[in-house]
Amino acid sequence: MAVSQVHLQAPSQSLIGTLCAEVGQLQGQARALQASMAQCGDSVLLARLQADWRCLRQRMKQLKAMAASAAMDQLSDQMSVAFLRELTGRASKQLSRC
Repeated sequence: MAVSQVHLQAPSQSLIGTLCAEVGQLQGQARALQASMAQCGDSVLLARLQADWRCLRQRMKQLKAMAASAAMDQLSDQMSVAFLRELTGRASKQLSRC
């Protein structure tokens, strides 16, 4: 029976790890977009960068919602979920600055 429990927890932990990695990637993209928008002198390119920024913010909102729903899942490792929620919260604050 213990083997079954471990099997049930592994996919959840893997998913949370993948989501944490995605949050990290989004934070890197956010920094790059901020720098690009600050340096951009072309209005067409700036509009494209701003559209990318909005997409990035939308994805971060989705990840934050997933983190919140994962906290309610009894099969999830709560420490991993707490870490994911912390990352999504920090990233959301970073994205709301612009």
